[in-house]
Amino acid sequence: MRLRVGVIAIAAAALAVLVSQPQPAGAAEGGSTVADRAVVEVATEPVPAGAATGSRRWRQVRAQAGDVLSRVADRNGLEVSSRIPETGQLAVTLAGETVAELRSRLSGDPRVTAVRADRAIQPRLVPNDPGYGTQWFWPRLNAPAAWDITRGAGAEVAVLDIGFEVGHPDLAGRIAGALDCVGGCSGTGVGSSNGHGTHVAGLACATAGNGYGVASAGFGCSLFPIRIDLCSEAAQAVVFAGNRGSDAINMSFGGCDASMNNELQYALGRGSVLVAAGDNSPNPNPSTNYPAQWIQPLGTGPQAGFNRGLVVTAAMQSGAKTSWAQGDTAISVAAFGGTTNAIGGAQGILSTWISSGFCSCRATIAGDSRFAYLQGTSMAAPQVAGIVALMRSVNQSLAAPDAVALVKETASQCGAYGNGLGWGIVDAHRAVLAAFQRDIDPPVSKAKRGRGKIRVKRSDEASDRRCIDDAPASGVEKVLLFVSVNGGDYRKFGRVKGKSERFRPKAGKRYRFYSIAIDKAGNREAPPLKADTKVRKRR
Repeated sequence: MRLRVGVIAIAAAALAVLVSQPQPAGAAEGGSTVADRAVVEVATEPVPAGAATGSRRWRQVRAQAGDVLSRVADRNGLEVSSRIPETGQLAVTLAGETVAELRSRLSGDPRVTAVRADRAIQPRLVPNDPGYGTQWFWPRLNAPAAWDITRGAGAEVAVLDIGFEVGHPDLAGRIAGALDCVGGCSGTGVGSSNGHGTHVAGLACATAGNGYGVASAGFGCSLFPIRIDLCSEAAQAVVFAGNRGSDAINMSFGGCDASMNNELQYALGRGSVLVAAGDNSPNPNPSTNYPAQWIQPLGTGPQAGFNRGLVVTAAMQSGAKTSWAQGDTAISVAAFGGTTNAIGGAQGILSTWISSGFCSCRATIAGDSRFAYLQGTSMAAPQVAGIVALMRSVNQSLAAPDAVALVKETASQCGAYGNGLGWGIVDAHRAVLAAFQRDIDPPVSKAKRGRGKIRVKRSDEASDRRCIDDAPASGVEKVLLFVSVNGGDYRKFGRVKGKSERFRPKAGKRYRFYSIAIDKAGNREAPPLKADTKVRKRR
């Protein structure tokens, strides 16, 4: 098993207890629009956040930003209820207009970057599981933001391991069935005196938000535990999970050979996303590193489009790969496998554990000792499997290779491969958004000078490389052109209908131009810090 054991026994009083009650995603209590209010975002010079608030520079820039807000409000007849010069935001009262009408009316103001409805606050979901405060890795994986979109309902993770305590209070409500493949896949008794499988299952789909124990990546996804002992049994289990239609198959084990490759290929063809733990050594022998070696053969990690599945290595809290985890070109992505490189104490990952048997790794939460800290790539893999469950819960038709590609593309290294982390540490929120097929990136455009024309180049690709190379793109809807004459305020010059806009400069005038693209999903390009192009006619 891909496991390193830490040593800790912790009292409940030492755990951070979070008492906020979870609400269903999109709950009616919060997040509703306020009928008579809108927020207008205005491009201003950034007030230096690092400067003392009493410094001359801070006061000067803030005052200049305030002047810009005042000019925008005055020339557009806005009834301002509050303003934030530091960030260039106006809260305004709608005087008989809808938000859409106000947005249309302000579209010609070059300083206005966005207009949206004001909303009543909705507290961000924080699971009320008492152990959540010790599970530092969920916020690092951006999981709470993903849980605001989905709780994993309708998705299933099959966990192949050496045994499970399916009656654990954090697991019992998630069990969709069980299968014992030890000696033949026939029974449903999957218990074991080894807690490895229970720990792994809890990281994937332990019941979150139930006021008990710990949270999981998949929050409310279903679990199908399959007990195995031999590689041949693992091969049988993979086929069974594929036939069952499990959304993800978690394999936190290794030591097998190429004899199970056909079964892995079969399950992939059935639509399951294969997730395997990398080895707990930096450069393992490929011949005995299956199933990981088939999923991501050595040398294929950097190849975009090689999407059989996900081989997961272990990162530590700093964001770097742990010294003991696999870090070669057979790694796909990373999740968290320990707090530091050290072994012991609370250096491991907190999850569910078995009732019986001694383990110095145990942790006690609210009087229950069925929790433990473990370290290893085994702990990292189910975090990824749970994220896949979230993705499938919002898009059941998402093909397995596409899901794999999106997990890689939304990871922390933004399309770059290396540092022993593969494509980077997974990001649950970005992965779910990508699976949801939502265009979240603004388009880009740039004005260029031409003979008697201002040419505009446009694209629906993100200008800041937002870590999703193949993100859904809604298409550019329109491009607005703005002009400043002799250093004055920018004014809307026109809407560029084709690739250029005719322009006749006047003698003695200096012109500056920039363009703003808006896509069909409503994403609006921010104004540039300086003009795209300049024109001056001396005579």
